[in-house]
Amino acid sequence: EKIQPKRAKANIWGIGDYISLQRLFKLRQPLGWNPKQDYDPWLLSLDPKAKSARARLLFREAWSLAKSLSTKEGGENNLKSLKEFDKKLITEINKPFKHLEDAELQILRSDLWFSIDRKLSSALLDELTKALKGRNFGEGIARQVFARFSVSSQLPLENARKWRTYLAGWGNLPGRDSDSLDPLSEPWMPQYLRLRSQRAREWKKLKTLNEALKQSIPEQIPDLFKEQWYAVLARGLMSQKAYGAAAVAWHKSSEFSASGKKLRYLELHRMALFFNEHEKGLQL
Repeated sequence: EKIQPKRAKANIWGIGDYISLQRLFKLRQPLGWNPKQDYDPWLLSLDPKAKSARARLLFREAWSLAKSLSTKEGGENNLKSLKEFDKKLITEINKPFKHLEDAELQILRSDLWFSIDRKLSSALLDELTKALKGRNFGEGIARQVFARFSVSSQLPLENARKWRTYLAGWGNLPGRDSDSLDPLSEPWMPQYLRLRSQRAREWKKLKTLNEALKQSIPEQIPDLFKEQWYAVLARGLMSQKAYGAAAVAWHKSSEFSASGKKLRYLELHRMALFFNEHEKGLQL
C-alpha cells in the first residue's frame, strides 16, 4: 500500500505512533481522569508507602498554603494552618534524613516559615546542611540550600522574601530596583539566579555576559555554583557568537567541576576555540 506524503512524514518523525500511543493511554484511563491531579492519589491507593507521591501531594498543598500566607488577611488563622501543615511535614520526614524527598520537604518547611519566623527557617536549613556532610543528596539540593542562605543573609527582608518565594516556586523572578542599574551591581547570588533563569533580558546582552565573565566570584561561593556560572555564561556567549570569550568560560567551568564533567567542558572549550579560529569560514 502506498503511503501518503503527509503520513510518510509523520511516520519518519514517529509522530503518528506517538499520537496513537497517547490515544491508547487515554482509552485505558477512567472517564474524566486528570493525570496531574489523579495520578498520585491513585498511586497511593496501590502503594501507601510511595514516598515520592506523598511528597508531590504535600508540595501541591503547600503551594495553596503559601498563597494564603502571602496575604495579610487572616493572620492567626494562617499561623494555625501553617502549624497544622508543618506537623504533617514533620511526620513525613525521616530523621536522620534518608531519602531525597526528606531533604526536599525540609527545604519546604524552611520556605514556609521564612515570612513568619526567620530564625526557625534558618535553623531548619542548618539542620539539613549538617546532614548533607554525611550523605550525598545531589548537587541540586546543595545549591538549593546555599542559595536560600545567601539571599536570606545578604538582602533586605523584603527583597529576601521575594527571592525565597521565587526559589520555592511560588512566585516570579523578582524585578530589579531600577532597570537603569548595572546588572552586576547586585549581590552575586541574585546575579547568578537571574543568569540561570534565562528570563532576565539584561543577562542576554553580550556586554553584560562579557563583564560578568571578567568579574571575580566571592571566595565563599562553593565550586558547584562557580561551575554552573561559567557554563551558563559560556552558552550565552556561544549564542552571541563570542566564541573566544566562550572558550575562556568553558575552561573556567572545567576548573571548578568534578572529574566526571571536566573532560566534557574541556571538549566544549576546544570546540569554541575552533569556532573562533574558523568563524569567517563558518559564516560562508
